Amino acid sequence: MVAIRFGARPLVPVTSPPSWPTCSECNAAMQFVAQLPVDEERLVLVFMCQRDPGMCDNWDVNAGANAVVIVPTTSDMVPLDPPAGETMLDGDWGGTEVEVDIPAAELEECQTEYAAARGRHGEGEDASTRDVVGMLGGPPSWIQGDETPSCDCGKPMQLLAQLEQGPDSRTEINFCGGGCGYVFTCDHCPTAGKMLIQR
Repeated sequence: MVAIRFGARPLVPVTSPPSWPTCSECNAAMQFVAQLPVDEERLVLVFMCQRDPGMCDNWDVNAGANAVVIVPTTSDMVPLDPPAGETMLDGDWGGTEVEVDIPAAELEECQTEYAAARGRHGEGEDASTRDVVGMLGGPPSWIQGDETPSCDCGKPMQLLAQLEQGPDSRTEINFCGGGCGYVFTCDHCPTAGKMLIQR
């Protein structure tokens, strides 16, 4: 399975590379932010517009200022070359999936499993909640309220990942200053994906 990664260049199949997505609002090439495995056969590439932050509606799941591109995972994956513009983060980092069991008492205090797990990670002497760059699957921990999108097929989508800005202010993803990105896929449509931001 291809590793979880933020920044750098997205990996794509050499035989059928996708086009680099552009923003529907300003027509600029989007910034690549994350690569996440869906399963053994598919990889999600997450993009968002950063040409003029705040001007394009990347908080809106259907505005066209974000893109989720799903590609097959093959044995011949290569980095996709970016076009000119604000297309790359200023650095890159990897991610490791860690399972956390949360006692019921902690859940009552934190309201969601994700908030409890993130808080627990920040308890150690050298630990920081910024080191938790999100979660894979599960119920979203909404900042503002439930905005679960519907797929074009009409069915509600499922959370693939909730993403934080990242561990370092220099290389972080611009989720509108302290926000989260929510990446969704559809169980019924293998190439359907959407992303929105809440702050």
